[in-house]
Amino acid sequence: MTNQSRVQVETLVSHLEELWSNLDKLFSGLGPEGWATPHGKDWVYADLPYHLGYFDREMVAYPLQQGPSMPADEQTSIPTIEAINGWNEEKFAQRPENQTVEQSLQEMRANRDIIRQETAKLTDADLGRLCWMPLAGMGWIPAGFILAGCRQHTWGEFIQLRLLMGRDTPASSAPVTNGSLEAYMGLMPWALNRDAAASADFKLVMAFTQPGVGPWTVHVANGDCTVSSGATDQADLTITQSPESWAKTWYHLHDPAEAMQSGEIQVSSFEALGTFATLFPPPA
Repeated sequence: MTNQSRVQVETLVSHLEELWSNLDKLFSGLGPEGWATPHGKDWVYADLPYHLGYFDREMVAYPLQQGPSMPADEQTSIPTIEAINGWNEEKFAQRPENQTVEQSLQEMRANRDIIRQETAKLTDADLGRLCWMPLAGMGWIPAGFILAGCRQHTWGEFIQLRLLMGRDTPASSAPVTNGSLEAYMGLMPWALNRDAAASADFKLVMAFTQPGVGPWTVHVANGDCTVSSGATDQADLTITQSPESWAKTWYHLHDPAEAMQSGEIQVSSFEALGTFATLFPPPA
């Protein structure tokens, strides 16, 4: 691989283009009543393009533009779920009262274009260049992680909207879904109850029914948590489900207990499931 290779960059960009296209297909079918449909507790569908726009601008495009030159006074941190919720509330408070959905869509597309412009300058070697990421207290991370985070966030918003709309299509390809879920699995250490983990030695396999997606092994030991690709044959607990079922749990769109009873989610040990719930308690 030469210093001018762009294989990895073009793969990441193709994943983003797929997700952006899929989102646009969902958006294109919405009229005034559709845009007013509730999206979770506080949002309606019309809020999603606005959210995607400012997220892509502040968490993807701007960090890529600044790279290691991010000003010190802009190296902020948003370390917790509560802080992330507060940041989102702050951004929505800044939205003009009379902003239309079409204006939010235009902003969203404009920020996609900035990401396209910035990634067009990158080689695979540049993916190692450090950029500042405020979310989850990450700090300095490689540019490749910034783009992977954009894929993760976009996939999450896409699959949540598709589920809310009750649609099976458009579908994400296995590489896009795998890359997105891999990033979500990487958040497991962030969610760990470290007090409970201090005396634990627990191995979890997260398996998925979509071919080419996963599995991953989550190992809790010595108060810490590691995530690796592949399935250990010494798992205390294996959870098998579709990516959509995982998303329903993540976004509180179903009752996981009912999904287990129906077989939508399969678990290898209900006893070990209690340990899992203790080690990884849901956010309050």
